[in-house]
Amino acid sequence: MWSNILAVAAGGLAGTLLRYTAYTSIDPADSVFPWATVFVNLVGSFLLAVLAAAIRHSIIRSEVGQIGLSAGLLASFTTFSNFTLDILILLENSTIIITAGYVALSILGGGIFAYIGWKGTEFIYRQSLIT
Repeated sequence: MWSNILAVAAGGLAGTLLRYTAYTSIDPADSVFPWATVFVNLVGSFLLAVLAAAIRHSIIRSEVGQIGLSAGLLASFTTFSNFTLDILILLENSTIIITAGYVALSILGGGIFAYIGWKGTEFIYRQSLIT
């Protein structure tokens, strides 16, 4: 149990630092559009799907590794709360079209990135069985 808690804590620290780095590196100071939130959520969707497929095929067998990567690293890297706050900020400071574009890009993009991550991992796994 303690090893799982430590794995979540270590993964959470790493994910938080990665998200902070994305936020300080990606969003231009004068931009209203939350590019960093889109980035971390799309990348996080992709990586979580890769992780889920890797777990499904026992590529990552360690429970501690699975929990540390999913509940720790990726859960702290991605952010639903920022997504919802960004919607409110865009509604106040932008147009409904830009806000709707942000919502569509985030939700549809997340689904597409997750699909690519899942199918890509499945493909790589099957290829490794063939060779």
